[in-house]
Amino acid sequence: MSKVILSWHGRKCVLEHDKAMKVLDLMHDAEVFETKWRKDEDDTYHVFSQAPNEILHNSITISPLPLELYRIAKLAGRPD
Repeated sequence: MSKVILSWHGRKCVLEHDKAMKVLDLMHDAEVFETKWRKDEDDTYHVFSQAPNEILHNSITISPLPLELYRIAKLAGRPD
């Protein structure tokens, strides 16, 4: 099965292609949670629905990971 790199808020994870697609499918159903900070007042909290493309826009990317590069990186392991 082909591997992909799923990048989410600056963190890169390697997943099988079908599992990465499941992550995207799950995120399409997500609601947005926001905290609004207001000077000299209590914070307010908000949960609301948003269009799936607005939730995913610029926050998650998926790119192919060639098998040879995956094997090289896997062999190198965690950096010192």
